[in-house]
Amino acid sequence: MLNWAIAFFIMTVTAAVFTFGGFGSTAAALGKACFGMFLLLFIGTILLNRRRRVQRMH
Repeated sequence: MLNWAIAFFIMTVTAAVFTFGGFGSTAAALGKACFGMFLLLFIGTILLNRRRRVQRMH
């Protein structure tokens, strides 16, 4: 997910340099969505891993 977000960020910057407005805004929206999903999955994984460790200690 993070790789996709970075790729869309690079596409957005490239589109901004060459002033492709429609493509740039679409790539930015997709990049935001990918980065948001990455953050949710990352935080969820950390919380589930932490909960699993606590259960094993008991």
